[in-house]
Amino acid sequence: MEYIVASPTKVLDKSFGEKLTEEELLEAGANIDALLASGNIATNAPQARPQVAKEEPKAPVFNTEYKEQGDK
Repeated sequence: MEYIVASPTKVLDKSFGEKLTEEELLEAGANIDALLASGNIATNAPQARPQVAKEEPKAPVFNTEYKEQGDK
């Protein structure tokens, strides 16, 4: 599997945008899961976007005494 350096921090003397192989990382004793989680490397595979629940807009709060928004 191939990875790309995804941060300004060098990984195995490779700079941002350069490719690394899984074999290179394992031979160097790198923790691939930690590098991925920290954002230092990324895979070439497309990432699935997480589904975000849409919130319903909240109704404006009215002053019950005057029935107008924002009046005191």
